[in-house]
Amino acid sequence: MSDTLPPLPPVGGLSTKQVRGAACVYCGIHLGVGPAIDLGEQPAAVADLAVRWFPRACNGCGTP
Repeated sequence: MSDTLPPLPPVGGLSTKQVRGAACVYCGIHLGVGPAIDLGEQPAAVADLAVRWFPRACNGCGTP
């Protein structure tokens, strides 16, 4: 993940599409099969369970 990106938002406030990487984690725009910035597998706690999520960012939000 780039050091110039803002911190990831809390997973609890994101849509299902944002959590699974189908939408930009920052602006929510749909991310198709085209270019996107993979922010890597991230740990989170949801309902006291340890889970992993896979955020991605659009090029607009991911470009400094």
